[in-house]
Amino acid sequence: MSRLAIENQRITLDATLVECRPTLRAAIRLGRLYGAPSAMLRSIAEGSITVLSDVIRECAINRASVPDPLFEAGRAGIYRNIAALQAPAAQLVYDLAGFDPLNDLEEEADEEENEEPSDDAPASKPVTFVERMTNLFGFATGILRWTPEEAFDATPSEIIAAYRFRERSYAPKKDEPKGDTAIRVGFADLQDKFVGKDAANAA
Repeated sequence: MSRLAIENQRITLDATLVECRPTLRAAIRLGRLYGAPSAMLRSIAEGSITVLSDVIRECAINRASVPDPLFEAGRAGIYRNIAALQAPAAQLVYDLAGFDPLNDLEEEADEEENEEPSDDAPASKPVTFVERMTNLFGFATGILRWTPEEAFDATPSEIIAAYRFRERSYAPKKDEPKGDTAIRVGFADLQDKFVGKDAANAA
């Protein structure tokens, strides 16, 4: 389940408060730079200054508030800021993907346990993270009639929740929910596939 009503991340760097929000705009821009969320998380865990800087800058509500340079000169200052940024940056990436690492992994395990194998299931076409986020934008503007600015400023979790509610509301009784095909291809399975599949694609 996606996290809703996400509080903005507040990060203090060099006595400066930087407030970050995981918007759809940031998700698309970072996806173009680094591809899969799993690749970003891996780089954050490794202490990549470039990825940490880009995640904070892209998610910053006021980009002018981000210190420049983001990391202090001197080895001790750099290490201190890397440690301070890793946890909030990782949470921002999870939220950019519309993924709750605790709840969604439990749901994935339940679904795999109850899933019945089928030889007739067609092979799904791989969809990139940017394509999924672009389909979220299309759903928000084309179906929900949001303005482009409203869609870009929303979090992916908010749009995913709206899509799922609409799918449940219009689904025929005793039948598999059937939403807009173009949207389903893009992100209906985002929650339980992006970690494994994107990790494979990024390798």
